[in-house]
Amino acid sequence: MLFFSAMYTKKLMYDKYGKWDKEVWPNGATRPILVWEKRKLIETQDELYSVATNGTESMKEMFASVIVFDSKNRDCLSENYESKDSLINFFATEIRDLSSNKKFYDVYWKMVKEHNGTK
Repeated sequence: MLFFSAMYTKKLMYDKYGKWDKEVWPNGATRPILVWEKRKLIETQDELYSVATNGTESMKEMFASVIVFDSKNRDCLSENYESKDSLINFFATEIRDLSSNKKFYDVYWKMVKEHNGTK
């Protein structure tokens, strides 16, 4: 899949599930990993997932990433996870259908600027 923004996974989760539950700021990071907890990703399942989103954009690289754990704390994107393909399809489809709504960016950049002490 071709990416035009490292923020795709963050925006997807915000647009679909609202503001994140946690921000994780690795040492020295100027942007956080955003975490949503106990969200239903696949309509045909009762499973609630925890999702962490990240990404980077530079002159050398660009990627959007996602980590997904189920209610038993299993890595849902591991090779043997039974719903791995459904989850990959969920994220691929949702990214492809992202809206042009800018609300996520307003909320996100305000939080980043406040954390980094800039205006």
